[in-house]
Amino acid sequence: ILFKIPVFNFGSENINEAYAKIEIFGATYERIAEFETDKTQVKSGGQANLLTSWKADVYSGVYHVVATVYYDNK
Repeated sequence: ILFKIPVFNFGSENINEAYAKIEIFGATYERIAEFETDKTQVKSGGQANLLTSWKADVYSGVYHVVATVYYDNK
């Protein structure tokens, strides 16, 4: 599965390092997997895509995904 998270920098300063932490949970919210996207820069007024992939080696069913975006240690 390919994850593509668009991020936008509406601020006046460049973002030196942006990335996301992805958490996959099962139907009863048990954690199945946790991983991070590649890190990238986002210029002021610009945008970027945070990309990663996951080999979904699980049974078909209902899963929940939580993506938390971090930038410049925030």
